[in-house]
Amino acid sequence: MKNNVVGAVLQPTPEETVRFYETFNDGQSPEIRRQLKDGSLHTRNVQALIEHRPVFPETIDANIVFWTGLYAVVFEIDAKADLLKLNWPDPDPNYWDVPMVKGLTETRALNALKHWNKFPVGSYYDDPNSVIDLKETERHPSRGTYGVRFHAEPEGDEDQKNISANRHRELGTKGNTILEAQVLEPMFFLKSGGSHLNTRTVNHAIGSPFSDGRIPGASWVGRFYLFSGYLPDSAHPNLRARVAVVHFS
Repeated sequence: MKNNVVGAVLQPTPEETVRFYETFNDGQSPEIRRQLKDGSLHTRNVQALIEHRPVFPETIDANIVFWTGLYAVVFEIDAKADLLKLNWPDPDPNYWDVPMVKGLTETRALNALKHWNKFPVGSYYDDPNSVIDLKETERHPSRGTYGVRFHAEPEGDEDQKNISANRHRELGTKGNTILEAQVLEPMFFLKSGGSHLNTRTVNHAIGSPFSDGRIPGASWVGRFYLFSGYLPDSAHPNLRARVAVVHFS
């Protein structure tokens, strides 16, 4: 892995990239036709979204552009400088590379997703910051910007079902945090053309326990919802962690 920077000329801009995804998700066909006519959008971009393929070439530069736009549009954070400093792994269609930028918190992400208003969002806790045990949290952007790679599995890692948080601790599993789940959801929504993660399962966010020892969970239940948590010994087929395959900073 090595440092990579965005080239001097790279189209579209970060905000334009994310706005394009938003336009498609909103079903604004007149706007799509206008962009096709004036050349700002190519038919292959639309076809790629329809087929759930990458809209723009999957390169490190393209990832930086996309995530710069997502952080600006969804979370209202200027992330470009931080993203340029990351040692990004080479893109692989079997994985999602997710940057976590300093300044983002669980409560800020929750409120930002509600304000973005692209899909319904809810949480058992109005202020999830106040109930996360930061000392026991695997990774957190309050300690600095970082990136993490997950398997590109919308329902979570199949081989992580039926495993309790207690057992994960014994195994040394490096699972996702609830904040990472909050960033994964808008990423997948945009890149999939309006689909959602964990529609049949629950994301077992073992990387960030609550202060009472329970383990956060997130799922799509007609809305993106953050649950009150699961007991450390809870295990069932639909409760699945996402394993952090690579950590990069």
